[in-house]
Amino acid sequence: MYGPITGISHPKNPMRSMSRSRCRGAYIKQHSGSKETGRLPRCSLLRPTHIPKPLLIPVSPSVSLSKGILSMSGDTKNTEMSDNLSVLAYEELALGVTLGSFVEEGTKVALAYKNQGEEYTALRHGTGLTDLSGCYSERLSGPVAQGFIEATCAGQKLGVGECAFEPVLLGDSRIASIPLVARTGDQEYVLWDISASGDILAAWLNFVANINQNGFAPYQGLEMEEVSQSLTPLLLWGEAASEILSDYLKDGSAVPETNQVHDALLDNHIPALIINMRINDQPSLILLVPPQSAPVMFRSLLSFNTLTPVGLTAAAQVAAENLEYLAPLSEAKPHEASKHDLMRQGLLRHEHDYIGARALTVQE
Repeated sequence: MYGPITGISHPKNPMRSMSRSRCRGAYIKQHSGSKETGRLPRCSLLRPTHIPKPLLIPVSPSVSLSKGILSMSGDTKNTEMSDNLSVLAYEELALGVTLGSFVEEGTKVALAYKNQGEEYTALRHGTGLTDLSGCYSERLSGPVAQGFIEATCAGQKLGVGECAFEPVLLGDSRIASIPLVARTGDQEYVLWDISASGDILAAWLNFVANINQNGFAPYQGLEMEEVSQSLTPLLLWGEAASEILSDYLKDGSAVPETNQVHDALLDNHIPALIINMRINDQPSLILLVPPQSAPVMFRSLLSFNTLTPVGLTAAAQVAAENLEYLAPLSEAKPHEASKHDLMRQGLLRHEHDYIGARALTVQE
């Protein structure tokens, strides 16, 4: 899906003026690091620090899973690194890594480690850990949040605590992107887009949210907050993923079922959202932790001998091998998809109550 991306020039995204300051591009900076990781025993890593211990938020229709955790992420300015690097860049550099981004001005993360062969092997036959920092993430809340999500997302209608990959269609039925969407409260959703299409998605959601026809604004009161820098996402993917995560759940919490999202305290200390999404027949978990806790969590996870650090390039390619609809998202432009294909891939609901449904049906 993503090959070598050095020295590639990219056209401007025509929708950039409507969205965040991201557009398509690829800028890689080569770094080398020592093989020494400075790993410490797990028991010495997750000691209580200055981060206050939160109250757990139960999953119920009347509360928000993410709001409490987002409020604990604090001021991310002190955790952001120079040159737009991931907060995990120093940890990754110690392992020897190529840093870069799939999007212009995007956060630079580990694209590939020294031995890419080991990365692919880990994802196909073992367990890998990938830094997803900087992926586009938006929190949507308010009384109209459910109506907005169900109008813009063509997949299943989510209950509280559920998540799914959801196609977002433009009015002409082209796909803007296919983000991972989680319903974290009765009136709250959070979505993540790790593809190169995040800029288009942000622009389209912003456009729809501000629709006003002769004074009628259907989504007036919708609160949209980009939270890309508020939580650091770590992808824990492979046969040992659930077992490794279980070692951190000391409060009686369990690993979420497939397509579920839970909140938890990792080692009774680090607040996190945990998403269990289905990529292949192996567990694939996203741990979302406050940026100031991410380096400690990253080092701690890598203390497991069964876990291999995996760059974003390998993770994206193996994900696309298992989820074919992710492959076209490597290009930052809307792409065509037939209703038949979307239904076959389990992405489309039967109701025609979403934006783009009419145009999609006309194509058949």
